[in-house]
Amino acid sequence: MEQNKELKAQIADLHKQMEEKDKNIQQLWQKCVDTQIKYDNLVSAKVLARDSDEAQKARKRLSGLVRNIDRCIALLNKQE
Repeated sequence: MEQNKELKAQIADLHKQMEEKDKNIQQLWQKCVDTQIKYDNLVSAKVLARDSDEAQKARKRLSGLVRNIDRCIALLNKQE
């Protein structure tokens, strides 16, 4: 009977951990979606950039967003 209680407690703990991980995955996924939107906006801005200084700034921002997307993907892959 005692073992049954311990197993139920372990199951409840595992369910709680799963819920936390699911919530974390959802947050990371939303961050990736947001970053993708920012990336798309920057690509559009790059096309509209008139001088090389603006284009260089857009490239730097774009590179940062791509790194952020890569980090998000890595975190999502790590969660699986």
